[in-house]
Amino acid sequence: MTSIDNSFPIPIDLVIEILARLQAKYIGRCRCVSKLWANILCRQDFTELFLTKSFARPQLLFACLMNDSGLSFFSSSHQPQKILTAIDTTYLTHVPKTYQVCGTINGLICLKGIRIFKGCMNPASALVLCNPTTRESLPLPKMKTTRRKENDVKSYFGYVPTEKQFKVLSMTLPVKGNSEGHQVLTFRTDKKLSWRMITRCIPHRPDRNWGICISGVLYYTAVVIEESLEVITVVVCFDFGSEKFSVLKVMETFKRTLPNTTTPVNYNGKLGLLMTEESNWVINGISRYFELWVLEDAGKHEWSNHEIVLSYHPTMPHYVFYYNIERDTVRVARIRGMEGVKGNGCRIFLNHVETVELIQNILVR
Repeated sequence: MTSIDNSFPIPIDLVIEILARLQAKYIGRCRCVSKLWANILCRQDFTELFLTKSFARPQLLFACLMNDSGLSFFSSSHQPQKILTAIDTTYLTHVPKTYQVCGTINGLICLKGIRIFKGCMNPASALVLCNPTTRESLPLPKMKTTRRKENDVKSYFGYVPTEKQFKVLSMTLPVKGNSEGHQVLTFRTDKKLSWRMITRCIPHRPDRNWGICISGVLYYTAVVIEESLEVITVVVCFDFGSEKFSVLKVMETFKRTLPNTTTPVNYNGKLGLLMTEESNWVINGISRYFELWVLEDAGKHEWSNHEIVLSYHPTMPHYVFYYNIERDTVRVARIRGMEGVKGNGCRIFLNHVETVELIQNILVR
């Protein structure tokens, strides 16, 4: 009896589809199987397919400031099914000498820290690009500025969907006055990775590093001085595609709100502003209430408003509260796996996704 050979070669498209269903932590191991698999898993079409599948299972991302001035990252699914349940976190990576998240997009994180550059005597503000899934991190080129203190530089992370291009906007802040030295760093370019000056700017002073990039447009709060010398809060827009600034008209309530207590968020693809007039700097576990303003029409500068009243639970530092605006309901989930982390040293980012993109493939085309 003769045996029948059923070892037909598997089509590459089918291999890609199978591997894209694996968890991200196994992709690195699969790259070591053979040169063929390594080439497949480094292809741009595989990276984009894996990212597309990741968008269907978004996660919470926790950025926790540790005692050594570095950031540790944890992730967790954020779809609790019961009124009170627990969500388990997974440790991702630790990036030393960083202390602030400038933005997180498509699974990548831009961080700010302090380091000593080659040829310099004193430490200066520095940016780091990190992929917490692959545990890669790489310092970015030094910004063209003479400012050395970490709070003298503001940086924001962005992405242009039409060009599939990541960018960083940075600016320096003098002791007094508006921001200056606006510069852009573009990834995936044929040219040398370096900062470019942006000259068409609107006089303003960003209040914090916190911003949100939605469909290629960056939004962050800032203060401006009107002709009457009144200092008001505005929303500054920066189009990463055209690299132009603009300002959104805001409601009178927002003009009177302290800029330190306003946080921009992505609300179902629209710009949302979480605001409170309490002096907590940010909306956190001791906030009593906050308002959510949603930009319904950017052309007409129309906003909708929701007010949420909270209760304070001082003994519950590691819980996540889910408030459903349409149903007016609250779900509570206890966070497990972060018991050794102080609650006031963490920031939570929604809709984090895993990407297997290698950083060296992002910086150059």
